[in-house]
Amino acid sequence: MKHLDMSSMRRKHLGWLASLFVACCPLLLNGQETSDASKVADKSNVVLRTWESEIRPLLSKHCLECHNSLDRSGKLDMETVAGLFRGGISGPTIDATHPAASMLLEVIEPKSTKHMPPEGQLSKEEIESMVRWIEKLSQDKTSLSRLIPIEPSKEKLDPAQTKEDLRSSWLPLPTGIASSNVIDIAIENAWRINQIVPATLTDDSTFARRIYLDLVGRVPRTTEHEAFVDNRDSRKREQLIDSLLNSQEHAVHIAEVLDAMLIGRKDVGQTEKRRKVGWIDYLTKSVRENRPWDQVAREILLARPDEDSGQESELAPRSSEESKAGSSNGAVWYLYSRQNKHQDIAEAVSKDFFGVRIDCAQCHDHPLASEIEQSHYWGLVAFFNRSTNVDTKDGPRIAESAVGGFSEFANLRGKSSPNQLVFFQRDPIEEARPTKDVKEEDREDLYAPGNGSNPKVPKFSRREQFVDRILKDHPLLAKAMVNRMWAWMFGRGLVHPIDTIDSFHPASHPELLDWLARDFADSHYDLRRLIRNMAMSRAYQLDSNSQASLDPKWFSYAIAKPLTAESLYRSIQVALELDSEHDWNTTAKRVAFANLFPDVLAEETLGTTPQGLYLSNSPAIHEMVSASHSKLIQRALGIESGSGQVAEHFKTILGRHPDPAEMVQC
Repeated sequence: MKHLDMSSMRRKHLGWLASLFVACCPLLLNGQETSDASKVADKSNVVLRTWESEIRPLLSKHCLECHNSLDRSGKLDMETVAGLFRGGISGPTIDATHPAASMLLEVIEPKSTKHMPPEGQLSKEEIESMVRWIEKLSQDKTSLSRLIPIEPSKEKLDPAQTKEDLRSSWLPLPTGIASSNVIDIAIENAWRINQIVPATLTDDSTFARRIYLDLVGRVPRTTEHEAFVDNRDSRKREQLIDSLLNSQEHAVHIAEVLDAMLIGRKDVGQTEKRRKVGWIDYLTKSVRENRPWDQVAREILLARPDEDSGQESELAPRSSEESKAGSSNGAVWYLYSRQNKHQDIAEAVSKDFFGVRIDCAQCHDHPLASEIEQSHYWGLVAFFNRSTNVDTKDGPRIAESAVGGFSEFANLRGKSSPNQLVFFQRDPIEEARPTKDVKEEDREDLYAPGNGSNPKVPKFSRREQFVDRILKDHPLLAKAMVNRMWAWMFGRGLVHPIDTIDSFHPASHPELLDWLARDFADSHYDLRRLIRNMAMSRAYQLDSNSQASLDPKWFSYAIAKPLTAESLYRSIQVALELDSEHDWNTTAKRVAFANLFPDVLAEETLGTTPQGLYLSNSPAIHEMVSASHSKLIQRALGIESGSGQVAEHFKTILGRHPDPAEMVQC
């Protein structure tokens, strides 16, 4: 009878734990279980979609033959929204204050004295579509503030404005000041300008949980948590940050984060393959040794592994054959995994290493960020379109031809241009281009001497030109990584979304982003130092229980962040005090779990029904909870009161006591 009662109690605790794990589905890095961050609607998405689907095709049909970025009849460029606002000789074509009075709407009316187009007439439906879009655009104040050109000579400053109001009072800063202090000076300056009262500093208990999750990807063990809270050293937060940053767990965790950011989630077979060839080991070793990010980026995009790179396994023992493959391949996998899809490669490289989305520039210059041109898209493709995946006895390689890859791209008007070797914020790279009637010959003298089993390398290598003349010291390389790591630590980028560093998406704190990017580059792209400075700032250590009505871009409170799949999986393991050698901890089961929680730094993350069902009813979760006679359950069974048992679960899993409402629900 006693055994039956004990089994019943164990099932009861399994139910409690499953419920807590469901709550952990959106488990937040700042120690809370629900997000207080306000959700700001982005009308610009609607404006952009309508522009792409209705307005641009309409203008292309009737207007762009004369009013394009090259011809600009009447000094009017109608290829971009910004061009419509800039207007031409007759002034802006759109009146944001009085949209119905816009010149564009006036001239397309059938009886207009200045009728456009000169030959032909827009249909009633086309005119109505244009009217609706201009009305939507005029209501989108955020987009308008980014698109309407400002004439510096016409700006009128309020006499009451100060340098502080113009966000320049904290610059220039004295040399030698800690970067964490720069962060706080800039963030606090924005609070003063916007009359924001920030949240208070978070308590030690919540800070411990937050920093463990951010830096090593798991909740602290009960002993670690208690030791930190009981520590009376005034520098204990700094000491904990340094200890975690220098740990092997940190290297493994950040490698997982970078893997998800750079390649994303794959099926079980792909995950096992990229581990086998050494991609995960390469990232882990790079983080552990704190190798400069610009060097890591160069190696990933050049994709020419050294024979003796010595990358050893970090996560699990492997056979000598696997170790050999991992030591020689590593960085190759980023390009290799995209299976010779050169446009996919270009779009990924731009987003991952420069923080710029160029997808919209495939068929035309970017409609909202006019500095991103169609030539940049096809120029970036050209840097990689001579590259081809090959399999050698030493593993995957990226071969490169010395000839070919010359083509032309056409805009929406059908006008063709050659695909030069060029990318955003860089001059074109000169390359001899064969005439149309000359067939290129792929000769041996076009290649450098061979290097073992590695593919031969062209004397003029487009990939090498890219990393040496485009990637090296590119201002966006540092800025993109700073913004990405800021989003990782703070829950939102200084530019949001993180891969839209363009004129249409200004930074919330532009001076701070510029300063941190310069500091990151000057520190030789020291990623560990960058993360440390963010963790040491007051802004990072704020509480999350207030300021819910404020825009999260001011970072006046800790923004709620969902856990990554790996962090949630590992935290369940830590909370249950499980041995990682159990058979539930296989690659296949970890990958199946990760496929349910694929997002890392997603623009918006919402819990799904499959996630909830998996965490509450999955045999795999119940197997984890039941495994090895969990000490957590044993401790709880030794507590007589139900409230005491619930409190024990909360303390171990969430690092805090339940509030009254949670106690009632339990």
